[in-house]
Order: sequence, then C-alpha cells, then structure tokens
Amino acid sequence: MPPFLVVQIDPPTREFCGDHYYRTYVPLSALANASDLFLTISLTSENRLRDQLLRTAHIAIINLVADVDLIPLVRYRKRLGLPTIYEWNDDICNVPYWNPLYGFFSRKWVRRTIFSLAALADALQFSSDYLAAIYGKINKRHKVFLNHMLHIGERDLSMQADCTEIGYGGSAGHLYDVASIVPYLVPWLQNRQDVRFNLMADSFVARFFHSLDCSRFRYFPTGSIYHYYSFLNKLHIGIAPLLDIPFNRARSDVKFLEYAAHGIAPILQDIEPYRRVVVHGRTGFLFRNSDECIGYLEMLVRRPDLRKKIALRARDYVQKKRMMVSKVKERESFYLSLLSSRLDRSCTGDMADTIWEQVACTNGARVEGRYVLLLPSDYELSMRAGYSELACGNAESAYQHFLRAAKKQPEQYLPYLGASQCVPPGPERIKLLKKALRLNPGSTMAKLLLRGSDFF
Repeated sequence: MPPFLVVQIDPPTREFCGDHYYRTYVPLSALANASDLFLTISLTSENRLRDQLLRTAHIAIINLVADVDLIPLVRYRKRLGLPTIYEWNDDICNVPYWNPLYGFFSRKWVRRTIFSLAALADALQFSSDYLAAIYGKINKRHKVFLNHMLHIGERDLSMQADCTEIGYGGSAGHLYDVASIVPYLVPWLQNRQDVRFNLMADSFVARFFHSLDCSRFRYFPTGSIYHYYSFLNKLHIGIAPLLDIPFNRARSDVKFLEYAAHGIAPILQDIEPYRRVVVHGRTGFLFRNSDECIGYLEMLVRRPDLRKKIALRARDYVQKKRMMVSKVKERESFYLSLLSSRLDRSCTGDMADTIWEQVACTNGARVEGRYVLLLPSDYELSMRAGYSELACGNAESAYQHFLRAAKKQPEQYLPYLGASQCVPPGPERIKLLKKALRLNPGSTMAKLLLRGSDFF
C-alpha cells in the first residue's frame, strides 16, 4: 500500500514545549518512523503553507485551533473524501480565570468555532477518557489517545545522597496548584537540613518560595522539553499538586509519566488524571491533604530504599504500558479506518511523496526520518508576536508585528486580518479587511468582520 500524508495543524505555540511535544511531536514522529503507511508533517495555524496542506493531505488533524476560516477547508476536504480529525485536549468550557488560556477560550465565538469544527470533522481524538465523556457527544466517531513517552533513559537509582532533591516543574497555568501547597511545604522545607526543593516554572511562581535560602531552594527558568528533562534528572522525588476543579480533572497524567520515566518517586494529588494510573503505595503516592503530602515526603526522605522501589515500579509501568512505539498500530488502524474508498489508492503514494519532499525543502523544515516539523520562519515569528501583543492589549505593537509579517509574505492574508483588529472601526480597518479578502476571497472571518456580524 502506498504511503498516506498526515498533516497536523496546531495553534501558534512554542515547539517542544508542553502539549506540542506530547500531542504533536511524539505521535507524528512515531507514526511516520514506525509505520510504512504514513508520512507526517506538523505546522502551526499561522504558517504560510497551512491552507495548501489542508487541501491536499490525506488525513488532516486540527489541534484545538479556533479559526472560522478552517470551516470551508474542512467542507472542501469532505467533498473529496479526505478525512479531518479534530484533536481536543483541554476542557475549554471550564478554564479557570487564572489560567493564561482563559481570556481566549472564554470568548463565545471561539467556543462556537471549536464546536462547529468538531461537529463537522470526520472524527474527534481526545487526550483523556474524562474529556471524551464530556465532549464525545459532539461527534459520534471519536477515539482517546493517551499521552505516551517517546524515549526513556537509564539512570542510576542508588539514591545515596546527602541532600534529597524534591522538585516540581509546570506552566503558568498551574499557578494556583502550586500556591495550594506553599503554606505547608515551605515550613517543612525550612525545618529540614537534608532536603532541597527545585522549581522549574515562570519567575512569578518562584516568589512563593522567597523565604527559603539557596540551601533549601533552587530555581530554574522554563525552557524546552529537553531542558525540563535535564531538570528532572536532578530529582529524587517529584511532587504534583493539582486542585480538584473540572479543568484539572480533564488534564492528562503526563506529570506521572515524566517522573516515572526519569526514575523519580512521584507524590501526586489524589485527583482524576492520576487515580486511573497510579497504584498507591507501589508506583507512587496520592495525597488528599497537607498531612498526607508531608507524611509521604517524610517517608520517602527517610527511606531511600522505598523511594528506589517506587521509582523502579513506576518506570517499569511506563516501559511496559506507555511507550509511544507500542501504540503506533492503534493510531494506524484508526486513521486507515477513516480513509474514504473514493481515494485513488494507486496515486496516493506519489502525491504524498511529492508534497512531503517539497515541504521538507522549505525554510524552517526540520526533517526526522519520514516526519517533517515546520519550525517558524521570520514570517511566522512576526505573526506570533502580533497575536501575543494583541492578546495583551498592546494594539500598536501588534500592528507593527503584523505589518512586518505582511512585508515578509505579501501574498498572505492573515497579517492584514490581524492588523485589522489593531485599529478602531473605520476606514483603515475596512481597507485592511478588504485587502485580506482580495488575497483570500474565501475568508469567512474577513467577511464577518466587514459585515459587523454579531458572531463575535
């Protein structure tokens, strides 16, 4: 059977961080390089090649992108018998106000667009059973693909150390989760001379631990997944606080996987993502309150032998159950089941090879075997900067970034669409929207904005 081309479109994001690594890089690189049936490409939604690849890919995966201009493209694919999968990996209707995602997902038009794309798609794929239970009704055809590890490293677990290294790493979205353990974790750390807390997070999270001196606390700035893995290799015990709220219940269990894969004994909040996977007392500990958390910390600091047993059992679970290479057949089978019999199988191989090779030679392409990751060029970086500044309310700065993007790729309509949102209603906005529409006559977003639609 000739190869099929799978293309995944992500929101503008930092590559090799968080969801991008586990929901895009890991599955697509494994699928391409462990299966002879697929060539894969990933890119973000502001990429100059997005629309072209969406029109031609045999299978398209749209990862929680909220863009009304994708709706006609998905309909076009349907007419050709090319399946589209919508990936859903967050509980968008329950984002807490302190999470950086709140401002975006709280907008009615964003949710409306996501629900429309999910219903129109040929299938949904979720990152957890919990999410599938909530949103699976939107599309009768859906599948849960849990996060998996791509690699697992060897590590000396002798656990002989003068200082027990405890740690946590997380995004800004976990601000209040970390805050919940500070009142009892900090006093405990202050009274111990044989432990140290290590934190990899945004700098404002580190302020929670300002009362600790450098012998009790080390701070590491955030970075790529590889920086984070290097950070994990310093730890003996990993802690994972997670407030019991709907949004957190829908999260994945990846924190446990990361600790386990790096030989770290996990102490995790007793909440949905971890309850299903952690065998309490064997592969980790689940805490419900401050006394239990400190009690498990005391136990593992005092008993390095138990710490080692827990870490080894957890790593053994990941090696046997949660390695991506062992799950490629499952994805392969699901994706093949979606392909339409109307596809001309005799020409798909040449088509896939030709498109893949062209993309592999473009600016920003990172080729890993049969997988291409399109990293941002100067154009995409300018677009991302514009979106970021606009989200922060810095319209003038955003406008300049969009203009720079337009100069780099004058045939692209997205810079003009973005710039139109940086100016007040009036002639300038209309001019920018008409320019966007000339470049992309099918832009639903430009038409809605020109009409002053109540969609927003």
